[in-house]
Amino acid sequence: MESIEYFRPSTLDEALYFLKENGDRSRIIAGGTDLMISLREEKLNCDFLVDITHLDELKGISVKDAYIDIGPLTTHSELSESEIIKRDAPILAKAALSVGGVQIRNIGTVGGNIVNGSPAADTLPPIVVLEGVLTVKSATKTEEIGIENFYEAPYKPIIKNDEILTNIRIKKIENGERFLFEKLARRVSLAISRMSLAIVLKANEEKMIEKIKIACGSVTPTPVRIRSVENLLMGKIITEDLADKASILLGEEMVKTTGIRWSTAYKKPVIGNMLKRALFELIGF
Repeated sequence: MESIEYFRPSTLDEALYFLKENGDRSRIIAGGTDLMISLREEKLNCDFLVDITHLDELKGISVKDAYIDIGPLTTHSELSESEIIKRDAPILAKAALSVGGVQIRNIGTVGGNIVNGSPAADTLPPIVVLEGVLTVKSATKTEEIGIENFYEAPYKPIIKNDEILTNIRIKKIENGERFLFEKLARRVSLAISRMSLAIVLKANEEKMIEKIKIACGSVTPTPVRIRSVENLLMGKIITEDLADKASILLGEEMVKTTGIRWSTAYKKPVIGNMLKRALFELIGF
């Protein structure tokens, strides 16, 4: 293994200045749960590790009006235990609690989950349906990017080598909105998601959908809302026939974006059934 130098900036500005000069040769370490595996397997192609784990500027959870700001160094344990998240974005608290085991949740960060860009990342579908907006900074500029526009491909975020993710802003769950996060994996815990589903919806007393947002994990290459299914359901009363049509359409959308793969025969009907079951649960069918 070639030697890699370790740099621990005192402030965010110092980290950004260092990356301005050395970004192409650096990798950032936050929680390090993915990066350390790459280091052990000698897959890291860099000269510097920039340790930002201690920067308080990138930590914390706060509320402003209808939004929640989350520091990217917030761990999954902190997310799942936060009174703010449990009250105002419980769908994200549930997803964070499903990440790995206790040790991983205590170290791994939501920012790392986002920047790593795995299609199976548990926190991404809830952040999508909560209309997440990411703040990215360099030494010379600050930019806000919607989470659906943050990826070119799996594991390929558009963040540049001289930039750091500095904030995650999500919408609070509104009064009357119902939500669900479900994860399907090979084991109950300590398992990578095979498929996950996040839904936020609002329905009236007649079970007519007035608002709905749907996102899936391990189904699309990058985290996006499934707008064709949302459009099918919007303004309609949920019936078994409509739920069947929505479940079929979701499976078709998966095939449209990923193509036919060895897992398609399994995933296509299962993700559809997950959606149908979720709709019935949320509207009390």
